[in-house]
Amino acid sequence: MHLKKEIATVNTSATIILGFLLMLTGLASPWLFQRWMPAGSPHMYSYSALFVAGSLGIGAGLFFHEYYRHLMSKLLGLDSILIKNFGIKAVVTNYIVKWQAISITLAPFTDLTLIALLIMALTKSWLVTTGVITFLTINLMLSARDIITCLLIYKYAGSTDAILFTQEGFQVWTVKSSD
Repeated sequence: MHLKKEIATVNTSATIILGFLLMLTGLASPWLFQRWMPAGSPHMYSYSALFVAGSLGIGAGLFFHEYYRHLMSKLLGLDSILIKNFGIKAVVTNYIVKWQAISITLAPFTDLTLIALLIMALTKSWLVTTGVITFLTINLMLSARDIITCLLIYKYAGSTDAILFTQEGFQVWTVKSSD
């Protein structure tokens, strides 16, 4: 196999802009989903309790985004490791095909967003809703890099190419006819 292309997706302008737009979408979720908001006033809880709920949502969003990707990779039988530098990063150490790479990359965005929206729709507590809104905002913001990565994988990888994830992005490997 030969390296066809190496792509870094860390701190690109498209990722930063999309992250900002998705963060605004998460912050606007109480307005977008007004019918799902609890009927009472949030003032019935203390501000410190709401702050703690929001802080737990931020922590859960930062932790579960990469951990969910790690879990999905393990469930598919792939070797995945969690790297703990400034945060947690799940890296799949196997070569995988294009559509498998896209599905693993988009799993936290789609699944965790749907779970957060379901919890927000079924729960009628401002404490839980505050935590879920902050979790949703963090998850959407972190998903910007995943979405850009998937678009680049779709653009640069062929159907027979293999994808290898790195800490900076991914590599596209191809089999040449002389191999």
